[in-house]
Amino acid sequence: MGSGPFILADWVDSSSMVLTANHSYWGVDERFPQNKVPYVNEINVLIIPNTSTALAAMRTGKIDFDNSGLTPTVVTALQKTNPEINIIKVNGAVLDILPKSSAAPFNNLNVRIAAQQAIICL
Repeated sequence: MGSGPFILADWVDSSSMVLTANHSYWGVDERFPQNKVPYVNEINVLIIPNTSTALAAMRTGKIDFDNSGLTPTVVTALQKTNPEINIIKVNGAVLDILPKSSAAPFNNLNVRIAAQQAIICL
């Protein structure tokens, strides 16, 4: 915790969370190494457990992203009713590995960088 690009700034159970940029983050943009990342200062995440509510929020432009595992039928309907929405299919699951950065060997920044690069190359 604490060595990633964002820091949890606020949490409301079953409702929302706010992530703010970690200005001590060591990462840079691989395409533009002179640029530190993250580029954004804050991410607001709404937790919407009801799929119908999430779809309504997406259709009206209240949210930008829905990762609730939409079915092909729902996606087809969404494309027909809102053709301006960009739909991007992402295969596979996200893998988060959060080693304890205060314990060896992960207390070494170079080890954490190497581990991250190895995971990206999988």
